[in-house]
Amino acid sequence: MFIDCQKSGNRTFAVLTKIDLMDKGTDAVDILEGKAYKLQFPWIGVVNRSQADINKSVDMIAARRREREYFQNSPEYSHLARRMGSEHLGKVLSKHLETVIKSRIPSLQSLINKTILELETELNRLGKPIATDAGVRV
Repeated sequence: MFIDCQKSGNRTFAVLTKIDLMDKGTDAVDILEGKAYKLQFPWIGVVNRSQADINKSVDMIAARRREREYFQNSPEYSHLARRMGSEHLGKVLSKHLETVIKSRIPSLQSLINKTILELETELNRLGKPIATDAGVRV
């Protein structure tokens, strides 16, 4: 689980891993529904490949399929299945990154324009280049 420890929680993404390894009779529904610990962004549960899967060289496509099936077929988590899993996590993080980048573009454009203006001012202060005499050899 990763938590960016800010009191505001505005950059906090929490991922609960290895949900499939919880003891029988226990679940993480209250956490994943945001009841136990409320964040700005919803909790995302994932099912990791087991060591046996890794040893058997189970590819990531099969692992993601198993993960989807786990959430869809689990009585505890089926109602949350559409927003669980590594694929969903990737989409959420990509969308957030896109939003952050878009929000930064205006300030970057402003900084670039300011820098261009400063450089143009400096060039004007230095004046025009001195013409070189084509016949002079150095």
